[in-house]
Amino acid sequence: MLLCVCFAALFMSCVRKHAFEKYGKELQEEEMVKVMADIFLMEAYVDEKWSKVSKDSVAAMKKSLYPPILKHHQIDSTVFFTTFNYYQSHPEEFIVLLKKVEAELYAVKPTDTTTVVVSEEAIAPPEGLEDLPGFKQQEAAMREQFIKAKQKKGVINRKNQSGNKQE
Repeated sequence: MLLCVCFAALFMSCVRKHAFEKYGKELQEEEMVKVMADIFLMEAYVDEKWSKVSKDSVAAMKKSLYPPILKHHQIDSTVFFTTFNYYQSHPEEFIVLLKKVEAELYAVKPTDTTTVVVSEEAIAPPEGLEDLPGFKQQEAAMREQFIKAKQKKGVINRKNQSGNKQE
């Protein structure tokens, strides 16, 4: 009896392991790397932001964010999960894929969406600002530099140092 149970368990594990071989990879490796990188970023973000929430809620949140990622890449969930299951049943290829995902994640550079335009009206910081002992002294030096620059342009006078134009 015990031998039959062991044989059945062995048979089931073999069937499950090779169940996805007939489907193969439906996504190209490059596309799978991009999708997996986005999924890893999403999961890391959710883990970070929802660290004090129950694991069930975190899992539900992650599950709800898969469809938008797949939609962004214009990939059907069946195609993605078929390819994912293929890689799971082929560990050697999965390791190569994960290394490429890691390289993709390290290649991601944060983008600065702000644009700094230095205009002619820009006021340079005073000389030796970093040498001043504290923040209050640095702030006072910057304020004085600002007032001097605005006085040169005639925007403010000595009596009205608030920065408002005289009418």
